[in-house]
Amino acid sequence: MTVALGFKAPESIILCSDSLVIKEDQFGFYETKFFAAGGENWSVMTMYAGFRQTMKRVNELLDKKLKSVAVMSVASIRDAFESTLASEHKAHRVEVSGLSTLCAISVGDENLELLTSKGKLVSEAECECIGVGHSALARYLFGIAFPIGRAIDARHSMFWGIYVMKQVKKFIPHLCGGDTHAFEILSGGRIKPYTEAHKVEVMCEALELGISSLMATFCSPYVSDLEFESECERFSARLRDLRRGATDWDCRD
Repeated sequence: MTVALGFKAPESIILCSDSLVIKEDQFGFYETKFFAAGGENWSVMTMYAGFRQTMKRVNELLDKKLKSVAVMSVASIRDAFESTLASEHKAHRVEVSGLSTLCAISVGDENLELLTSKGKLVSEAECECIGVGHSALARYLFGIAFPIGRAIDARHSMFWGIYVMKQVKKFIPHLCGGDTHAFEILSGGRIKPYTEAHKVEVMCEALELGISSLMATFCSPYVSDLEFESECERFSARLRDLRRGATDWDCRD
């Protein structure tokens, strides 16, 4: 199993995945779970949850179809993606029915498109999680992170994507884990890998500790107003320090 997340920001798309693969015999190993193809001024990137070999066939067939596309556009790449899933579903119905994917498409100055699929059914997405990330935990965190139902910007998406990945890996370690792989897909076919996920995870741990301490004093009937105000000031100071340090992991650097 796996977990993968996709967020559509105003000027880019963020994709994140874990790197733990669990085989049918329950043997686990680590590898990348993304596929990327592209050319002059265009690119497509996919991530998946489901059977590893099934997605390998999908990516190989998609790559073959893309090479035969005469004029690249978001629509033509989407058609290639949808027809790939449909033909694989016809040949391998059971395996493809259990396959979920995310697909980011960038062509020139066209609007970026984020797609998600379950089996052969494809739809557009704004904020999506697949695999074991499609859980009450992830949906709860999505509700906090994206109260308006979409990302504010790439930085916002990258932070929350890595944080949700961290939490899912922490609480479902037998099904997902390893390094987090994160990418920003921009206009003109540009794909930028993000290599500072660990720094964000460390920052998230610091935030969690601060919030836990604040909530403990907030809920306790034995904490005076003065003690609570002091805890609030410490938490605010810690937030300011973390925010200043956040420039080190800006996904646009």
